[in-house]
Amino acid sequence: MTTKKEDSCIRNDSNDRKSVKILILGDFGIGKTSIIKTYLELDYTPDDEENIFEEYRARIKYNGNEIDVGLYDSSPGPSAPERRKCYPSDVNTVLICFSIPHHESLKSVYNLWIHEVRAHYGKLMPIFLVGLRSDLRLFKSHIDGSHIHFDFRMVEKSEAEDIYIKYHFHGDYMECSAYDRSSVVNVINEAFFAAMRD
Repeated sequence: MTTKKEDSCIRNDSNDRKSVKILILGDFGIGKTSIIKTYLELDYTPDDEENIFEEYRARIKYNGNEIDVGLYDSSPGPSAPERRKCYPSDVNTVLICFSIPHHESLKSVYNLWIHEVRAHYGKLMPIFLVGLRSDLRLFKSHIDGSHIHFDFRMVEKSEAEDIYIKYHFHGDYMECSAYDRSSVVNVINEAFFAAMRD
C-alpha cells in the first residue's frame, strides 16, 4: 500500500462521508499506474505481486475535513474470473481507461470493461470514461507534419465521445496525461466529487 499525505479541493456538497474508494480499470500497459504515480507524485511502483488490485492511499482536504481516498489499480496477469472475485468492496466510483494512441484499448472499454463493471457493481455506479496519454495527440501532429507514419491508430476525441454517449458514462468524457499533473488531478477530483455526491 502506498500513501500520499494530502491534496485539497473545495466544493459545497454536503456529505458526511469519511472515505472514498476509486477503482481504475483498463487494459494492461495503457498507463493507469502512471497516472496514479503522477497524482501521488511517486517515482516508483510498489512491488506486490500477490495482490490482484494494488491499493494506493491519499488524504484530500474537502470543505474543512480530511477524506481518506483509496485508489485501486489492477495488476497484470489475473484471469477474468480471478479479477471478478477480487473486485474491492464498497467502491464509490470507477474510472474505465483506454490509451489514446492504442485503438484496441478503446474496443476493450465497450467489449469488456463497461459490462463487467455494471454486472458487478450495478447500473447506479458512477463510471467515467478516461483517455490516457493525451500528450501523444500533439506528438502525432508533429510527426505527421514530418511525413512519418505511425504503425497504430490514434483514437479521435469524437470517437471516444461517441462511446461515452452510447454507453451512458457518468459526468463528462475526460482525457489526461501523466506528463501534465493538472489534467490527472482534474480526473481524480471529478471521480472524488461524484463519490461525495453519492
